[in-house]
Amino acid sequence: MARESQQMPETLLSVGSGSFKVDRRLALEKLKEFQLPDPDMFLLPWIRCAVASGATRLTLDLDSSKISFNGQGFTREELADPYGCLFDEAASAPPRNRQLAYALLATLRRVNYRFSVTSGRPRRPERCTLTVNSLAEETFSYGLEPGTDTVVNLKSEGVWFRNPNPLGYTEGEGDISLSPSVGYALDLHIPEIISIEVLPESVAQFVRERSKKPQPDADHSLEFRNGPLTVLLHVPGRLNPDGSCFRLAHFGVFVETVEGRSIAPIVPVEGTINDNEFALNVSQSGVVRNERFDAVIHETALQAEELLSKVCRAQAARMKDTGQLLKSLLVQRGWALWLRQGEEAEAGGFWMDLSFFEVMAYVWKLITSPALPDLEWEAKENRRLIWSTAQGTH
Repeated sequence: MARESQQMPETLLSVGSGSFKVDRRLALEKLKEFQLPDPDMFLLPWIRCAVASGATRLTLDLDSSKISFNGQGFTREELADPYGCLFDEAASAPPRNRQLAYALLATLRRVNYRFSVTSGRPRRPERCTLTVNSLAEETFSYGLEPGTDTVVNLKSEGVWFRNPNPLGYTEGEGDISLSPSVGYALDLHIPEIISIEVLPESVAQFVRERSKKPQPDADHSLEFRNGPLTVLLHVPGRLNPDGSCFRLAHFGVFVETVEGRSIAPIVPVEGTINDNEFALNVSQSGVVRNERFDAVIHETALQAEELLSKVCRAQAARMKDTGQLLKSLLVQRGWALWLRQGEEAEAGGFWMDLSFFEVMAYVWKLITSPALPDLEWEAKENRRLIWSTAQGTH
């Protein structure tokens, strides 16, 4: 790293200029130890590496202890010096090279045995394998893994109890326990940016059930993409008194949560902001507050206003239909519950804890008006309309 000579006061004597040399191995050791809060988070840089390489999916094969992803492969030159980009003052290397370096360092911190990375086209000399023995020892060979995906092989050659599988899992009666590393990967990746597939199928089924979440109403959500920036917003069922809440992500991996009223001061919204140009701190646990961060937050605020307009337009159409449905006693009850309880009201059954007198009133209506039964509430789409309209009103 060059140091420029500076103008010295007349009372001092400038003897010249020079340079100093960074101890590369020591710098890598420090970065390896402090780049992630938890060693079990070592899969997160691999996910970022996959997204930066243009991958649309990443596969975790828990039995074979392999990670694989599609997208652009790495060349022989890139694998031959994977850490060189971290010391490039010109920062000319693409982001995926830095993510590869971070991923290798994170893996070295987590496992205490050698592992390999195979990438490139399926023919010599393009498809190559980098075997990492330690931070100071690597070997290079032609592809050990078939196909075109980049493949990380974490299979230990030693006895299992000395080198347990970092992607391991245990099966019990009706339950599967995943390793902390796999748990971090599933919980902290952004599905809208990259999908994670898990093998074997028995575990994949468990993961699908585990990751099921209610999707926000289309009329109450908004997706905005512009180059490296993806903004996913929705109006929550119950408004946050502290203001809007956003999950910040970088190359498809969650980083931190920010809250406040300054982003969307009119109506608080929630969502995910993934920006591939965010700058992260050394531990990759926070986004640096710089000009890029300010620009992203400004754009998010504009999109939050657009979402509010979208919700209002939808409400205008819904209110007319809702007015017709409110002649139903149960629909009236549902409307009132939603306004008081938000999404918790949807968990109630058909009768929604009606009082005895309310039940009798409902039954009396059916007895005295057999030609006009109260079918409005029985129709699922009508209940959904009531919930959605009350949500927007709420």
